[in-house]
Amino acid sequence: MSLFVRLLVSMTLAFPLLLQAAPAAPEARFTTTTGEVKRADGSTWSVTVTEVERAPRLSVLGIETTGRLPSVGSSLFIACSVLKLARERGFRYVAQKDEGGRIQLGFLDRIEDDAARALGPAFANLAPGRKYDAEFVAPICDAPQPPAPPVSPADAPPTKGAVPVPK
Repeated sequence: MSLFVRLLVSMTLAFPLLLQAAPAAPEARFTTTTGEVKRADGSTWSVTVTEVERAPRLSVLGIETTGRLPSVGSSLFIACSVLKLARERGFRYVAQKDEGGRIQLGFLDRIEDDAARALGPAFANLAPGRKYDAEFVAPICDAPQPPAPPVSPADAPPTKGAVPVPK
């Protein structure tokens, strides 16, 4: 048998094995950021929300920040990020636990659902308000031009522009 034929046969036999050995593509995870937001005094801040773990009814979010955050603007951005993720995952109702700098979200079919029964013991004994309708912030998050946050004395003069909202 010629060298060419032997090479062709070995390649033909190895090709299916190469296809099987190809690693599966990682599941796409949610991420969104404000980008760098400039204050009137020239300082900047940013928030990045990244889904670091995902299960069928659960997501764990990591929050990275830079600069001195405005309490209203950064909180609103995170709330809009939760809304966007819930919509992408096909849910409206959320149970939320904050642990160790991360946000653990459980997605419920109905607001009346028992979070511990639907999501597991990690969601037992949730603090009041930690199970909610993520759509409560939709009028703000979905606005064509979000309103500017209230100005605190530390941020005077008022900043130009609006609070960044995940698109």
